Amino acid sequence: VDIGGGSTEFICSGRAGQFFAESIPLGIVRVAQEQLSIAEIAARIASIQAKIAEGLGGLPKKIIAVGGTATDVSAALLGVRQYAREKVHGFSLTEKALTDLKKELAPLTGGERWEKYPILGERSEIIIGGLDILLQILAAFQCEAFTVSDAGILDGLLLEA
Repeated sequence: VDIGGGSTEFICSGRAGQFFAESIPLGIVRVAQEQLSIAEIAARIASIQAKIAEGLGGLPKKIIAVGGTATDVSAALLGVRQYAREKVHGFSLTEKALTDLKKELAPLTGGERWEKYPILGERSEIIIGGLDILLQILAAFQCEAFTVSDAGILDGLLLEA
């Protein structure tokens, strides 16, 4: 799963070699701009969850989260003030940790969030939407945690080449 600014990409593989890839119009910036409710976020994720379950004959057992939202949230939870790939790669981003962080950040202004967790940078203003997306993905896919990866599509393309 890669949460971007305007969309979220889902790439899945099944046991029998099935493969599924699709992007939905649900990103951290879009959530903020459109002021999407949790119910609207959940509905968009439910539609892709149903397609994945049908295409793969079930839901994935493990979710790997890549991209800035997942890595920055992980870094914040780890207390990292300056990004360090080796610290966030492989981190388990749990539903409880995400929920606790959201409760802590929700009443703060973007500036207060940035001051407390400088690693969030400009995402400080819109991070609540990113947390909502992450939480709704965990709920829809019935998982307790993401494994965070600092590797992305470029790493995969290099491996393939």
